[in-house]
Amino acid sequence: MFSNRDVGNALIAKLKLTNIRYAGSQQRLKYYIGFSKKHTDKKLVDRFNQALLALYRRGKAQEILKAYNMEPPEVK
Repeated sequence: MFSNRDVGNALIAKLKLTNIRYAGSQQRLKYYIGFSKKHTDKKLVDRFNQALLALYRRGKAQEILKAYNMEPPEVK
């Protein structure tokens, strides 16, 4: 099976497979969150960004991502 690491690991766990392992990477993948400027108020985006940054500062975002075997990005 060919998939990105995070999706593959989630499927392996969900299906309780034991005979499959991560074999290596083809390329690095970054996930992004986007909001439509046309349909989303800037104040909502600002509140979302502040809340997400607060989750990172408290270590909660890293904890959530770790539960899915995902690596959190470096946040400055």
